[in-house]
Amino acid sequence: MEIKALPVSGMPDVITAMDLTKYKNGMYKAISGESYIELIQFTKEGVKIESIQPYGQSNKKGSKHYDDQMEMFVKHKLKPMSMDYNELLANNESVYHPK
Repeated sequence: MEIKALPVSGMPDVITAMDLTKYKNGMYKAISGESYIELIQFTKEGVKIESIQPYGQSNKKGSKHYDDQMEMFVKHKLKPMSMDYNELLANNESVYHPK
């Protein structure tokens, strides 16, 4: 699995604070900082929810969701999110019980 190396904004003492460590070829690697980000807007039309993870929705290397949100995070993009149960069931990839 190839490791992605993308430029991110944020350093210590800024809004998107991240701690860094030396990486290679004059680059630095973010080792801690922003995590799950969610924006909720309450409008006359209803509630609009958007979110992003700096990496992805999975912690399993090899999963297509391991780093599928990195490019969006770097570009300061958000993805739509729903709290509607029926919409979630209609648009999911799989359903499981954690037991």
